Amino acid sequence: MESPDTLRERFREAREIALNRNKIIAQVREMLIGNNKIAAPSGTPYKITTLHTYMFASMVNKKVARFLHLPQIQMVPRSVSPEHREQSSRIERGINAMFVEMERHGDADVWGKVVMDAIVLDEGVERIERAPAAFWPEITQIGEDGKLVHPFETKTAIADYKKEHGVPIRSVYVPLEEYYPLYAGPTVTESFEVEARTVRSIMESPLFDTGKFRGLATTDWQLKSTKVILVKYCNQSEFGYF
Repeated sequence: MESPDTLRERFREAREIALNRNKIIAQVREMLIGNNKIAAPSGTPYKITTLHTYMFASMVNKKVARFLHLPQIQMVPRSVSPEHREQSSRIERGINAMFVEMERHGDADVWGKVVMDAIVLDEGVERIERAPAAFWPEITQIGEDGKLVHPFETKTAIADYKKEHGVPIRSVYVPLEEYYPLYAGPTVTESFEVEARTVRSIMESPLFDTGKFRGLATTDWQLKSTKVILVKYCNQSEFGYF
């Protein structure tokens, strides 16, 4: 991975590119909830009352209603033979079941939020991440020797455990204003994402060096109310937190 100084400079570049974009996003979100200001003459002998009709929100809701709760994948068989048709149907059921599991493990109606952003902002962002430590805790424990510790004696027991707990993948909604891509032509080659987390979540995670945070918050309320900004970096081969 690139050096921290190089990534810091690229993050600054990505934020500058997205500066005007984020201003437009903020205006659109204000319009959706009816908080945008309505221009009206002020120097009149009579009083003018402005009223939000939420026409924009109603048009967006009409378009969103055309989409299913989750995407439905259909597989085209390689031929019309019963064997290939059964194979494509099995793959189709597996992919659609995985979408359900990803949504169940995620942070509530991810697909709907992405669709909404894509309609009103022309772009929606969804992060698909694997989290075996969260969803397969019994078989992802690491011993003192650095190797995985399996509490099950047979491979069949491990396979049954995985079937019971589902795929360890979740879908996470990313607000577009918190996503900063860098393009090479039409392709996103690098991207940054900012996320605010509480000090408590940082302290409880084994992924971070928490030494610098120990004096930041002392009471339980401070641990839950004090936020730390994470920057996530991703290119076509690497992913990292800062």
